[in-house]
Amino acid sequence: MLAKLKIDHAEIRLMAEGLCALLNNESLPDLKILAKARWEMSSKVMQVMAYGDRHILSKMLNDDRPHILAMAKEHQADMQALFGVFTQSAQHWTTDRIQTDWAGFRVAGLLNIENTLRQMQKVEDQLGPLVDDGVIDDSEPSPPSVNWTRDAFAIKDVITGKAVSKG
Repeated sequence: MLAKLKIDHAEIRLMAEGLCALLNNESLPDLKILAKARWEMSSKVMQVMAYGDRHILSKMLNDDRPHILAMAKEHQADMQALFGVFTQSAQHWTTDRIQTDWAGFRVAGLLNIENTLRQMQKVEDQLGPLVDDGVIDDSEPSPPSVNWTRDAFAIKDVITGKAVSKG
């Protein structure tokens, strides 16, 4: 699982670079390209969160060791906060708002990317060693602590729905 997580994180970093390239432009890019980049990165981040939840976090939340449980609760709160930001951003930054306030969207988007990359690094730094050292067995999935799929489709509809029809 940890090897897959590292591969997925590398993919997200590449997607973040591409999205940052769009956001670092003072001119509004093609809305279809922007929507595709936003959704691809958001989708991959949510897939990785769900995978990590099933393979690591849910096991940590059921662990009897207080330090493991405390770390699990911290990471669960981090994941929920990050997912909340994705949800709020998708709902707030509609195609119309992006067209009206490109500068504001750029700032918000770059900040979201920075926070996502920081959270990924924290997972690698703190949870990776637990798996590497055999403290947590990530070989088999457990039931997830959150229903990621339902909310992910709502985000996709907002990010891609209007942009595709207007672009």
